[in-house]
Formats: sequence, C-alpha cells, structure tokens
Amino acid sequence: MEHPFTTEEAPVVIVGASIAGLATALSLSSIAGFRQIFVLEKSNDLESPIQGAAVLLSPNGLKAIRALGGVETLEQVLQEGSHIRGNIMLNNNDKNQNGRVIEDKTLEATGLPQVLIRWGVLRRIFRRLIDETSGIHVIPNVEATSYRRCCDGKRIQVFNSRDQVIQFHNEHNRDNTAFLLVAADGVNSCFSKLLYPGNLKDNGRINIKAVVQKSLFHEDGITYSYFHGNLACFAGPAGDDYSYWAISMLSSQENYVDEGTSL
Repeated sequence: MEHPFTTEEAPVVIVGASIAGLATALSLSSIAGFRQIFVLEKSNDLESPIQGAAVLLSPNGLKAIRALGGVETLEQVLQEGSHIRGNIMLNNNDKNQNGRVIEDKTLEATGLPQVLIRWGVLRRIFRRLIDETSGIHVIPNVEATSYRRCCDGKRIQVFNSRDQVIQFHNEHNRDNTAFLLVAADGVNSCFSKLLYPGNLKDNGRINIKAVVQKSLFHEDGITYSYFHGNLACFAGPAGDDYSYWAISMLSSQENYVDEGTSL
C-alpha cells in the first residue's frame, strides 16, 4: 500500500529534542525535503546553555553543521566553542606529571579545527535555527513512551505514559499518524528498547561528565588526558571560560557479564 502523501506532506515524528533529534529534523527538512516534521520533547526548556556537558566536534561534524545551517551557523559554533590546539597526556608512570604534549594538526590538515563546545549551547543554536525553518514543529512538555502500527502496517501512532495518542496533527495529518519515527531520546531511550528488545548491551564502563563555569587551564585550547589501569580522565576548555571534564571507569564484573562472557 502506497501512502497518500508526497515527501513534503509525509508526517515524520522525532522523539527527543536532543542535539541528535534537532539535527535529524534539520537534515530531513533541508536535505530530504520533508515539510511535516514533529519533534516531541518532554522538557519545556530548550534554550538553557547549562544543560548537558560538552561535545567535541571534528571537521566532519563542523561540515555537517555547515550543511545544515550554512556558513553563519558554522561561524557561530566556532565562536562559541574552544579550538583544540593540543593534548597533554598523563599516566601513572610519569613521575614528574609534566605529561607529553601532542600537537593537534587537524586545522593544518583539513582547514577546520576540532572544537569543544557546551552541549546546551550547541542545542540552543540548533533550536534557534529550527525557528527559522518552515515545516519543523517542536512540541515541548510531551513524554512519548510507546508506539503502535496502524492496521495498514504503514502508519504509526505515538503514545504517552497514560496510553493516550499524542496529538501532532495539522492540515495534512488529521489522524495523528506518522510514516517515519525516529528515536532520539537519549541513552535511556525507551524507543530503542522497544525496537531492539534484549539486544542493547552495556559496554562495561561508567562515564561521568560535566561542565563547570571556571577556566581551569593555563593554555587556551589545550586538553588533558590521564590514564591509569581501567580509569580514564579527560578535561578541556569548552568556550566562554567554561571547562569540561569526564571520567570513564570499568564497572564491576557483575555489571557487565552477559551469559558468562564479559563485554
């Protein structure tokens, strides 16, 4: 059965107004030509720059941003974030703890740097870009928890925690159905678990990360890495006198054993 809509009219639902969700919406609009895109988000604050930790953007990431929002959006990201010029590696065997500086030659090789930018700042840039893009509708204060296929097997309805159909209809879509559903609701995605039951596995590591409003580094653009056994730490500047830090550690054996085999 063919759906009755053109690409411009076919309804698309994206669950989660994360960076991934908003970037997907912009991609479907500007590249694929969809004009009926609904982004469902359970929170009501998509403008706060203090949400989340930070994102390290490679040249490919910056090129993707340029493709979505043009040179002006790229320049804004470059201005808001910190350009990475090098990394100092520390390890437990370095008695002087001076570390080894590794120069970052990304800019020299590609013409674009690596940029460390706060997660909330990047999402705010995407959110404001969406405001300027027709056909994308961000619906806050909506928590989507499940979906069901309609009788024709083509269309999809999305439900909230009270098992009610979520309303996102317009002149082209009066029955609150979608032909494409995208799960972008984070690491604890309920939709990923629905789509791939039993196939999602923990990688055996615990990751803790945050951004603090303080400059912790003597040299601009220099990041720090520390490794000791199963512990890895990372820190670096994240624009506007903010600093990003992350700790990754191997979880206990019982937390990542699956059928007797560690991940």
